[in-house]
Amino acid sequence: MNLAPLQSLYDHPGPFLSVQLDRSRTTRDAARLLAARWEAVRADAITLGADEATVSAIERALTDDVHEGGKRGRLLVSAGGAVRLDETLDTPPKRDVARWWRLPDLLPLVAQAVRRLPYAVVVADRTGADITVHTSAGDLRTEVEGQDYPIRKVAPGGWSQRRYQQRVENVWEQNAREVARHIDGVVRAHRPRVVMVAGEVRARALLREQLAEPVRDLLVDVEEGGRAAGASEESLQAAIDRVVAERAEEEIRSIIETYREEIGQRDRAVEGLDATVAALRQGSVAALLVRPDLANGEVWAGGEPLQIALSEAQVAAMGADQPFRVSAGAAVIRAAAATAADAWCVEEPGVPLRDGFAALLRYRAAPS
Repeated sequence: MNLAPLQSLYDHPGPFLSVQLDRSRTTRDAARLLAARWEAVRADAITLGADEATVSAIERALTDDVHEGGKRGRLLVSAGGAVRLDETLDTPPKRDVARWWRLPDLLPLVAQAVRRLPYAVVVADRTGADITVHTSAGDLRTEVEGQDYPIRKVAPGGWSQRRYQQRVENVWEQNAREVARHIDGVVRAHRPRVVMVAGEVRARALLREQLAEPVRDLLVDVEEGGRAAGASEESLQAAIDRVVAERAEEEIRSIIETYREEIGQRDRAVEGLDATVAALRQGSVAALLVRPDLANGEVWAGGEPLQIALSEAQVAAMGADQPFRVSAGAAVIRAAAATAADAWCVEEPGVPLRDGFAALLRYRAAPS
């Protein structure tokens, strides 16, 4: 999960009300249960000192809940009377929680980062394509329409048949080039880890021919779905979820393998809260690794993202006027976001993550 899109969240000085709720919809009385859970969390938020406007902003967002059914959770972050972040969690939290901190609690997002890879979906036919880019900041959709005549091969007969069919082939190729141009732009701008292509078989083949080789390496063909009326969106979404999960598992396995190699060499990896914090201050963290069940410590922080240390004196020496004590997870994620680092949840017990934190580095960290 790339944390850079979350940087704007920290433009507000806080404090932040971070709420995790089980918003599963598996029974007929799901709305009543959610209302009851919210009332309990609301009372906790007020007790913690959250102001009425900030609490009410979350209540309004819950009233307007239009998220899908099934077992889900929800993370909402509010500050200054407005909701600043509203994310569906793939699994419900173990308990409903309200936290009133100087920084938002984004650890639940990192905990599901393995399922949040940026990806693109292209549903193509011979006239164009629908392109959707899924990022941590939301979905971006583009419709590409090429020429629509002549688009189908027919058998007109006579001397003109071959020429007519060649014109059709030329239109198909031209439309594929236009779609490929848009996909190339999407990959440059958003760097998806995988590009899934659904729709007509012939359109997919033409599109693959027109794409640059680095983009072709990201392609995965999906048989489900299409642009024609009646195409199943449910089956396409199921295929997308399957491909993303497979690609995410591959990526996290690769990251863990790299981490094990680097931590063994003590070269481009660090382990433990103190070493991770030092690497973040130097801007050398490429990927933050977190074990949420162990990441229970606290640090001192200042108003700037990289004002973070294990002691108040260290943060004051960095120029922070009013150092404050805060959850290590909240401060570490803010620093990682400021330096455009990725963040991954590592749940394998055999991976050494002392204090629940470790990092892969862009370059070898200097002694702190």
